[in-house]
Amino acid sequence: LANLMSETVAWPTKALFYFIYATIYLVNSVSVLFSPTETAISKTKYTVWLERITSKSTEIMDRLQRKESTNKDAAWENAKRLQNIRELKKNGQLNIQAVIKLLWVMRDDKEIVANLSDLLTSEGSSKSVFDGIEFYLPQLVHMMIHLDDTWEFPVLEQFVYMVAQHSMHFALQLHWYVIGYMQEHKPEAEVGKKNKKSDDTLFKKAARIINNLEIVITYGNPDSVALEQRYHDKEINRDEFIEQKKQVRFDFAGVLADKDSKTIMSQAMEHRIRYTDRKEIVQPKFKDYIVEIKDQMLYLTDPRSKNEEKLVRGFSLKNAEITFDPNHKIKNYFEIKPDLDEPLVYCFRTPNETRRIKWMRLLKESANDPPMYNPEDDEEKEKIKLTEKQNSRFSFYRSEIQFVKGLTTVATRLNGYKEDRLKKMAIVNATKNLKIDEMNYNPLCRSSEPFTQIVKTIPEKSHAFSTKGHTPTLLAFKTKKLFEGQDVANVLNDEFSEEAVSGILDNLSHMLAPVASLFYGDDQAKNMLVTRPSLWEEDEEGIVSMSRTNLPLVPNELLLIAKHDETIRQEAFAMQLLWFMKDLWDNEVPELYLYPFHILPTSKDTGLIEFVPNCKSLDGLKKDYKRQEDRNVSLLEHFQSVFKKDLKMAKIRFAESLAAYSVASYVLGIKNRNNSNIMLTDEGRIVHVDFGYILGMAPGKGFSPEKAAFKLTKEMIEVLDGEDSDLFKEFVEMCVSGFQTLRSEQESLIELVSIIGHKSTMACFNQGGGSEKVIKDLQKRLMITMTYEEANIKFVSLISKSKNHVGTKMFDKYESVSRKISMVK
Repeated sequence: LANLMSETVAWPTKALFYFIYATIYLVNSVSVLFSPTETAISKTKYTVWLERITSKSTEIMDRLQRKESTNKDAAWENAKRLQNIRELKKNGQLNIQAVIKLLWVMRDDKEIVANLSDLLTSEGSSKSVFDGIEFYLPQLVHMMIHLDDTWEFPVLEQFVYMVAQHSMHFALQLHWYVIGYMQEHKPEAEVGKKNKKSDDTLFKKAARIINNLEIVITYGNPDSVALEQRYHDKEINRDEFIEQKKQVRFDFAGVLADKDSKTIMSQAMEHRIRYTDRKEIVQPKFKDYIVEIKDQMLYLTDPRSKNEEKLVRGFSLKNAEITFDPNHKIKNYFEIKPDLDEPLVYCFRTPNETRRIKWMRLLKESANDPPMYNPEDDEEKEKIKLTEKQNSRFSFYRSEIQFVKGLTTVATRLNGYKEDRLKKMAIVNATKNLKIDEMNYNPLCRSSEPFTQIVKTIPEKSHAFSTKGHTPTLLAFKTKKLFEGQDVANVLNDEFSEEAVSGILDNLSHMLAPVASLFYGDDQAKNMLVTRPSLWEEDEEGIVSMSRTNLPLVPNELLLIAKHDETIRQEAFAMQLLWFMKDLWDNEVPELYLYPFHILPTSKDTGLIEFVPNCKSLDGLKKDYKRQEDRNVSLLEHFQSVFKKDLKMAKIRFAESLAAYSVASYVLGIKNRNNSNIMLTDEGRIVHVDFGYILGMAPGKGFSPEKAAFKLTKEMIEVLDGEDSDLFKEFVEMCVSGFQTLRSEQESLIELVSIIGHKSTMACFNQGGGSEKVIKDLQKRLMITMTYEEANIKFVSLISKSKNHVGTKMFDKYESVSRKISMVK
């Protein structure tokens, strides 16, 4: 910097910069001389890794051989599968898919489950393994909710608490998934009406997990902070730091998983409910209930009931409003307004003022303060005073949850509007009032993907989609991305972790970084900064503490869809299966094109969906031509008009995507394929959206005309140059190759579906016959009893039968008449 200064700059100023440089250089040189070298390790990391995995595999194999089972062949096959759990791929990482499959297949063997959990725990710091963990999050959560109680120790609960310590983003994703289960099993479907799916055990379990996640994020682990300081002081090397950090996180997670929550307060109290938007009182008379505060929840039971422990209702106290009107005509009366979309207020009356004051204090603490965590579990329940960073983590965690809730609330409130004009006004008003805090970010990503900070809304670009039922809402935001695409997990860790690494050199390098980036560019500026250990084992050099520098952010725009629909979790599950297919085809049949996108369920019936850019629905395309040219334009005419110079390649791209979605639609039983759910990109590729009907579930149930294996209309065949063309033959070959590739991994696909189907309340698993029928139908579509050649012939036959199928034409005609959706003949 001094060298770059002009001659007019005073020499003392230049001298100061030279002095700073010399100091940094000298200290760094000395620290390198005295730092321990990693050559002192007698065994390489790979050798230790191989020994550990071999030991675990042998242990589990011995257990399986000793196990008395009527199906020893199957047990032996599972053992052989486990032997290959460490496939030597390019990165030599743990095969998460194999672990998840074995967890499910061997779920009745507690010892094997514990060993598999250890395997996951030992490798959770690897970026590729972590991506796998997040990919299989729906299955992990489902098993944790429904199976953990059947094992001696809640191993999956301990595992997710450990992973949550590694990534705050993972903790948020887990929170939103668990919220769905909690809402699904709550005592009341709506006030005064019992929920048919209610399950007090699962409801309370989900609430406890949500509470523990907030403990993990807020308090962190003091041992981790001390460990990072030791690493920074070069008392331990990088490998030792990684291994010891896993252990302290594992121990902390075990304490939480094995520790039952304490009841803060439990007493008899009078209670009733009223609406906020009308005079009517739901429950006009006060009745006595046993009211309990636990896990920042309020639980009510009826002492007059035959089953006194059965919950009458329960709701979260987080962010609830606790109010008291001293002038109210009812003495010792106070109200609780939960942070819910329902216009309800829960009213309570205590026998005296002392009790009212005590109840209100405890309720406000549960509503606004971090959950209580006392590792010593002393009876006084004294609160630990939070550090500045703990407070900031707690505030951010709740802020991001509230931010996302605000997004989905926009879609929820639009359901009451019918006119597009009123919807637009409502969206503009809602987005203008949306609270966005400094670190709120786009949650539709993985922990290892770039961090995208949301700056402000763009109300004029937001609008509601025209649909028959609920109202999906497109929301637009101004965003900023950190240069070099710094990932979410590291950015949040860097911003909110305890300042174990500090000092004058850190501060100087961060102050100089913005200036250095102007002269040297981002790459050289990055090298000037002090680094901290990355969350990922692959990052040998560590990462720059970039969120604490003022390095320039790249401005951008973000579009996402907020949706309120009871099928949102089902759609997310369908998208997971499409991601599975894409990963498989990218390696085996790379010409097949799928465009899966992120879907995040944030409750049982709300969620966020990634916006698919640069495309238009076939329905929208047809309507545009009708409006502009007053005629029906075929798909082929559109291609000839738009892709004049690139028509051949555009048709090939169309064939590649049509083949991929045809196979996916058949195997997954995707229905409701009207032309508003099929998009065409500006490159000529097909992309399917809206997966509310999967695994054979269809609108109209048994009366649905969608009987074809997939949609293949006359206009689509025309774009493929007709049935006798070389391109159509390539389309058939791609379909068959894609199908056979799925058959080669049919076991993995079936296991994914089987896990989610276990005790599932999703509509696709409750069509009649339950999950067992769904699995049998999936196996039938995969033709598991056929040879390779037989399956080839069968699938070619399905393509032939799907061409311009009468059922497809009937369905499109019905959608055209009833919903004004254009036909693609």
